[in-house]
Amino acid sequence: MYMKIGELSFFSYLFGMPQKIEIFDEGKQCSKCGVFRQLDEYYKRKHKNGKEYYNATCIECCKNARAEYHLGYNWKKIVEYQNKWIIHNKPGHFANQKQKQELIEFMTTKLKWNYNEEKNLFWKPGLKNADGTWVNIIDIPKPRKMKWTPEIKAQIVKEYKQGNITQSELREKYGINPFTLRNILKGIFNEIKERRIYDKKGNIIGFR
Repeated sequence: MYMKIGELSFFSYLFGMPQKIEIFDEGKQCSKCGVFRQLDEYYKRKHKNGKEYYNATCIECCKNARAEYHLGYNWKKIVEYQNKWIIHNKPGHFANQKQKQELIEFMTTKLKWNYNEEKNLFWKPGLKNADGTWVNIIDIPKPRKMKWTPEIKAQIVKEYKQGNITQSELREKYGINPFTLRNILKGIFNEIKERRIYDKKGNIIGFR
């Protein structure tokens, strides 16, 4: 594997890479620093055709370029900007005064809530009092998960075997999801599958 000295590629012209690049079987010249290095000092890339290629720049130049790129960031300003818009979990706490004013304006003008400056909270008649207590709270109990006992499963199988009810009607009647229902009726489906009669092409032609 060898590239003639002085050969200028399109990328060399475009990115200002060195024009003189030498490539040998045991190593090659880095396109950025121009130092001849062994192949194990280059990152290896795999093309979609399955072939592996070595990067044009050495590992050291890649690391230096990455470090220079990140040093260009003003991390202090980035962190300050991110902290500016943090919404605290605790009500009444804001990242800054601007965030507080924008929230008060939105709540009072758009949602028609009132703001209690003394207690630092929002309130609205019929929903929340000025002292922070909620009104007209309805305690909705969580639905209890039904236990599918063998007796209930047998009843479901029995009803389905009679042929007078569909799976959709069973789901609505017992409040059961499709996956649980199919697991309960799994035995029936297996029996139907075993009774099928197939022809040589694999088509169903009847039942035993």
